[in-house]
Amino acid sequence: MEKYSEDFDGVYPTRLDQLTPKYLKTLPNCPAASKMTYTLETGPNAQYNKERYENYYHLECHGKHHEEIVGAPNFPNYNGVVGLQERP
Repeated sequence: MEKYSEDFDGVYPTRLDQLTPKYLKTLPNCPAASKMTYTLETGPNAQYNKERYENYYHLECHGKHHEEIVGAPNFPNYNGVVGLQERP
């Protein structure tokens, strides 16, 4: 995400597939789900962007694949403000 942003004047991609093949060879599969479950939200209207930062991104393993271990759906997740969040 950061390298993409550097190459595009501080703008993050709006879709994960924009990261392939230059930044990632392929989009990763979630080991628990055995498929690609990662979602991306960007911009001031992204769900977890409470401060409404213009240049914001949030990645998450979407679904209940880790809920037994983590105790909540859509974890782990990562955003450019807080960083990695493994648990709620």
